[in-house]
Amino acid sequence: MSQTKNNGKIEMEDKGKKIIVMPLDDNSKEISQVLANDTARKILSLLSDKPMTLTEICAELEIALST
Repeated sequence: MSQTKNNGKIEMEDKGKKIIVMPLDDNSKEISQVLANDTARKILSLLSDKPMTLTEICAELEIALST
């Protein structure tokens, strides 16, 4: 397992799975609500690998640009 610090957050990678450890503060509720959404998690996973445009993300996930 590898570990790095990024803006006060600890990021870990374990066998290809990306893990972010964050403090439990006022933002935690909002973040957990976003992460409960399958599409949001897929987008975050894509963006964790490389920067992408909205058009590229939509093409990769096969979703309409207007969604």
